[in-house]
Amino acid sequence: MKETFRKFKSSINEIAKYCRDKNLKSLINLFLEMILIVLIITIFKFPFILIRDFGVEFVTSMAIPINGIVLGLWNIFWDLSYTLFGIYVFMRIIGKRYENLNKKIK
Repeated sequence: MKETFRKFKSSINEIAKYCRDKNLKSLINLFLEMILIVLIITIFKFPFILIRDFGVEFVTSMAIPINGIVLGLWNIFWDLSYTLFGIYVFMRIIGKRYENLNKKIK
């Protein structure tokens, strides 16, 4: 995980260098790619929502007396799982896509 953060930080620096040297059309393409990546990650939220809601419905349908704290923890667990998944995937995609960006262009 530490290596992923290091590569991500390096990729961000490469993107910053790229942005300083490019024209408006290239910057718009970069921006659109970033939006596409975020949209793809957003689509992956649906399975997490389904699992979270299935767990709540399953427990409540079995008439097991569970208070709101346990269900709240269940929801927090799946929301946190998705958040970590989204951050990790974003970092991996950006790291792979834009690693050594200036070297590829030259």
